[in-house]
Amino acid sequence: MDVEGFEEDRDGVTVVATGSPGGGEKRLRCEYLVGCDGGASRVRSVLGVALEGAFDVGRAFTIHFRSDRRDVLQPRGPWWHWQTLQGSLVAQDDADTWTLHAFLADGVDPGALDASAVVRDWAGCDFEFEILVANPWSPHLVVASSYGVGRVYLAGDSVHQVIPTGG
Repeated sequence: MDVEGFEEDRDGVTVVATGSPGGGEKRLRCEYLVGCDGGASRVRSVLGVALEGAFDVGRAFTIHFRSDRRDVLQPRGPWWHWQTLQGSLVAQDDADTWTLHAFLADGVDPGALDASAVVRDWAGCDFEFEILVANPWSPHLVVASSYGVGRVYLAGDSVHQVIPTGG
């Protein structure tokens, strides 16, 4: 379900949401609302809370992929984040799902990148894997000017976006 808006009164919050299985608009009543709705937070936007800090502090190309080649991806044993000068590889599930955040140099057009070539270049060899999704993004170093207003609070990337692990 997607939050379209909300109204607060002295006893609680009424949330207006869409996208329920039955379709149409749904009104939900709660004592408090916590916006854990990501970097583009609708809850933060409706509250009018600004993000402060430095935006677009770098350029990255993220590739989510699947591979059981731990001999290539964890050659020195288990780990969860492997940082190099080329980027950061994250072991998502300790099995076969990985996320590569490849750093992009100035002038590189992310639309012209071949995600498979980026993974192979990072690993330094050819190996078997399946690309799940790939997209460019820009990391930020920002925090919300307020963590909430009244009965409505913010949490997660809706209130802070910091690298290396946050949007």
